[in-house]
Parts: sequence; C-alpha cells; structure tokens
Amino acid sequence: MNTTQAQVSTEEAPDKKKDNVKVIKLKDATQLPAGAKVIKYKDPNAIDSSRFIKRVVNDGRVYPARIKGISVDPAFYGKHTEYIKKYVSNYHKNHASRLTRMKRQHRKHFAFIENVFKRSKVPKELKALAVIESAMHFDALSPVGARGAWQFMPATGRLLGLRVDNRVDERTDFYKSTKAAARYLKRINNMFNGDWLLTVAGYNWGPGNITKAINRSKGKSFWDIKDKLPRETRNHVMAFIATASFLDPKSNILEMGNYPIGSKAPKANFGAFNNAFNDNPTVENDVIRFKKDQPKIAPAEKNSIATLKVRGFYNIGIIAEFLEEDPTRLYRWNPKFDTDIINSASPVYLRIPIDKLDQFILRKEKIVRKSKLYIDRYLSDQK
Repeated sequence: MNTTQAQVSTEEAPDKKKDNVKVIKLKDATQLPAGAKVIKYKDPNAIDSSRFIKRVVNDGRVYPARIKGISVDPAFYGKHTEYIKKYVSNYHKNHASRLTRMKRQHRKHFAFIENVFKRSKVPKELKALAVIESAMHFDALSPVGARGAWQFMPATGRLLGLRVDNRVDERTDFYKSTKAAARYLKRINNMFNGDWLLTVAGYNWGPGNITKAINRSKGKSFWDIKDKLPRETRNHVMAFIATASFLDPKSNILEMGNYPIGSKAPKANFGAFNNAFNDNPTVENDVIRFKKDQPKIAPAEKNSIATLKVRGFYNIGIIAEFLEEDPTRLYRWNPKFDTDIINSASPVYLRIPIDKLDQFILRKEKIVRKSKLYIDRYLSDQK
C-alpha cells in the first residue's frame, strides 16, 4: 500500500506560546496521525470582496433588512421585525423549489389572473392566494367543503354569481372563479380602506370577524390584531406575504398593509445631504438645489456604499435588476454613470450598497452580458 500520498509541511504558529502547527495537504484523510487536531481553512479560491470596499463605518443606525420581495424596517415594524424576517426567510428556504416549479408550470394561469385583477383594480400580487389556498389545483376540495382554485364555500360561490348545485359546480371553473375572486377581494378591501393584508385575513376568517378584532384593538393594521386572530389566519397572511414576495420580488408586499400603531418613521433631515461628494447644495425658499449631475448622497448613506471602478458594458437599470435594488437610489448615487460608461475609455466609479457587493461580484458576467445587449440596441437606435 502506498503510504506517502500526503504532502506534509510545517510552519510556526502565530501564537508562540503554542506548539508549532503542522499544515498537512491531504489526498487521503486516513493519513492523519492519531489524535491530530484538524483546522479547516477557507477556500483559497473564494472571492475576497473587501478590496472593493472604499470604507465601512458603523454609524449606529439599524438599517432595514432586505429579503426577496420585502424590506423590513425596524423603525416601522418594531417588535414584529424579527418575526417577519424569520418567517419569510424560512418559508422561502423550505418552499423555493415548489414555488419555482409552480411559477413555471402556471405561467399562463398567473397571467390570466393578473389581467382580471388589473381590470378590477386588485393588485397582481393577490394571485399568491390561489397558491396558498389550493396550490393551483382547480378541483381541490377541502374537508369543510371549500372548492376550486380560490376555495370558495358553496354559499360564497353562489353569492358571487357562480352556479353551485348537484349538476354543475363553477367553483372548479378557473376562469369564472377567478373573476369571482376579483369581485370578492375588491368587496372585502373596501371594508378595510385599502389595506390588503387585512383583506387577506378577511378572505380566510371572514371580514366580519376581522372587523370585530379591529374594534377590540387600539390599532387598525394586521400587525395590531395579529395576536387576536386564530393561528390559521395568522399563518395564512404570513404565507401570503412570503409567497407573494417570492412570486413578485420587485414588489414590497409589506407596504400593501398599514404600519402597526406606534411606528416611528425616520425624520427628514434636509441637512444630511451637505458635503455629499463635494456637492454643496444651496437652500432657496426651503428648496434644496444641487449642482448639476452630482451624486446626491447623505453622510449616513456614505457608510453603507461600496465604490467600485468598472469599465466596459454596464447599465444602472440592469445592475438594479440583478441586485434586486431600487433603481431610483442607484440613479441618485450614479447620475451620469450610463453616459460616462459608454463614452469614457477610463474606468468609471460605480456606487452600490455594500450588502449587495458579493451579489454584484457573483452576477457580474450576467450583468455585463445583458448590459451589452441593451447598450448595443440603444446605440443602434440612435443612428
């Protein structure tokens, strides 16, 4: 048997009080000496993103947590923040493959729902209800008698104009029941003054029950009455938030409902933009005026920005798409970027959030590829 498969070298340990550490590069783990202490080092091929960061300073503020499709700001959601983050993260982790498969298989059905909802002024994100109600099984039947993609009870179906009798059950007709669902959701939403999270709760437990829970509470949001709702209804609304945020990651699902009572929005600080990248604004009649084409960055924002030098094919809109970032903020940070990157032979500064830096590095090739197609099309249109 060959016993020399391991290459062994020694080096002095950083801590001189300890014995020298043997660093062993093994092809065969059985070659380890008995009682050896194994230290696992990081992958030497891993990307070290720290060299791209201009500076990182903790200014003490607790920033919103960003999860796919939602932004949870502790200033607004307070004690509910960790609950929301944990629930949505776990839901995405456990159901991502199933939701991805459903999204692909039912592309045409989701498109139909969105068209119907648009005509009824119901947000397209409400299509997630059909996923959590029936998993898009149009003939689904619950133990209590609810049926179809939207799980209407017989009496509810009849009230919404669907035929439900011994011969015909239009609750299983996806097209008719979807139109009925749009009418029903709009009707419930009118009762709750446009709060769609309360609408989802009312869809599950009945709008009358939700109204009673609101009357027993000081607040008028889902978060204020959450603890007064049955566990099934609480989970129903949270599953809607998690599912809708997965299906429509560019939407902020939490903003479809009111903030809980006691929310403290960050106060506007007009002086915060002073000295932002040498752009000193003037104030005239309480109106802030910036120099033309300068980045508009508050001091608090500077500490959360990674500044990169890039060259080649990039576009702010496409960068925002791949980073799942608000394009308005990126344009504000990089006002001349799209023009400079096309016309300059030298590297151009790009400012992105530090927490999106690794995402930018990992998706860089895709960003460049799609940006090139966009820029080529743009330049050809200018000819």
